[in-house]
Amino acid sequence: MEPGMNQAVPLLPRMWRLMRARPKTTVALAAAVIAAAVGLWSCSTTPVSRPVRDPVSGVEPEVRVRIRSGVQAVKLEGPKKFLLRPAGAGAARELDGPVNLSIGPDGVRVEDARGVVPSPGWNRFEVLSAAEGNATPRIRIDTSLYPGRLQFLPRRGGSMAEGNPDGRMDVVTVTGIEDYLVGVVAAELYPDWKSAGVHEVQAICARTYALHQRQRSIEAKQEWDLESTEQDQAYKGGTFKKEAYDGVRNTRGVVLTHKGALLRAYYSSTCGGRTAAAADTWPTTAGFEFNLAGPIQAHARESACQISPRYRWEVTRDRDMLSRQFREFGKSRGLSVGGMGLLDRVDVERVNRNDRPASYVVVDTAGRRYSLSAEQIRLACNFRATGVPAPTAATLVRSGDLEVAVRGSNVVIKGRGFGHGVGMCQFCAKAWSDRGDSWREMLARFYPGATIERAY
Repeated sequence: MEPGMNQAVPLLPRMWRLMRARPKTTVALAAAVIAAAVGLWSCSTTPVSRPVRDPVSGVEPEVRVRIRSGVQAVKLEGPKKFLLRPAGAGAARELDGPVNLSIGPDGVRVEDARGVVPSPGWNRFEVLSAAEGNATPRIRIDTSLYPGRLQFLPRRGGSMAEGNPDGRMDVVTVTGIEDYLVGVVAAELYPDWKSAGVHEVQAICARTYALHQRQRSIEAKQEWDLESTEQDQAYKGGTFKKEAYDGVRNTRGVVLTHKGALLRAYYSSTCGGRTAAAADTWPTTAGFEFNLAGPIQAHARESACQISPRYRWEVTRDRDMLSRQFREFGKSRGLSVGGMGLLDRVDVERVNRNDRPASYVVVDTAGRRYSLSAEQIRLACNFRATGVPAPTAATLVRSGDLEVAVRGSNVVIKGRGFGHGVGMCQFCAKAWSDRGDSWREMLARFYPGATIERAY
């Protein structure tokens, strides 16, 4: 996962805080202790039970996840009977599966097993299984199975007047967050990872991140909360992987907070032995103050991700093409590096408290200098520039912790780790879980100073 890349979108909602529990729901804290040297409040048996009343209201919330972006058609399979209804509420129409949905200048076309269905004329609509009970079949799109219901949101072209679709639609799944998390845990971790702890840590981090992003999206009045890609969290629908299911079930409702507010619990694949700071990686201006939270800043800790195939890596790039990528990346972001010439060198400008580079200076052959953050360097190196082949597994720059050497017409880049390096490291969690560390112990290392809460 590469959460937080959507930070480029200037959402400006206020951060929401966990509310005090009603007296009737307050649970006595039996054995709260401060974990040595990290200050993480925990409980010897279960996390503190303090329901989140706003917006979760002490019960499991639903999340809205965009699973298809700008598609023209989609085929729904699985249930024998489907229900088609206006998004949110309204009288439903029963359809025989499978159902084909397509969109064009005249609107949405619906076809079930019996033929074309008269257009409902709805601006937004949803489809769900007509079956009831615990055995309700999931809806299949391609090879993925989705619990809950699916919302179809035709995009508008030209004016925003109703009945003016631009030939594309977004597909959003709406489901309970715990069902969603099972799919996230399975998608984010390797299928052959079996130890319980890593799945539990992943579940808690993913739950916390999802709830945080959910509230931001609600306050920004967006039509979905999360992307199903690494822009937020990988999600490919439901899964039958036992370890993923157990990891979510064993930590149901557990989240990380800091100073009474949900923590944006970032995580990535491989830290490479040095942690990064959220404040160095993403905006901290109005609306992004959560990136200043102490538990997601750089700190020295034990590392165990040497088992990762991306713990150390090296790629070679064409010098002219890499220079072009820096220029076009800079122009796309309004950065001065958009005017650079031929790359001469890249120097470390500043390191964080864990000796990981936080920013670099890019110097061109004319001696002009451009300051970029470590994450900007990574994004620039992988930018889809005109005339430059897309990065492959052999040429992808995998983190912003790197060294650059210009050698004639080539540039050799050596790096550490995979991802932004903030918060939880999945390969560290895997190694620690294999040796028997609990999820509480691991979270104390990944997010020092955070608090464990039970949101519902």
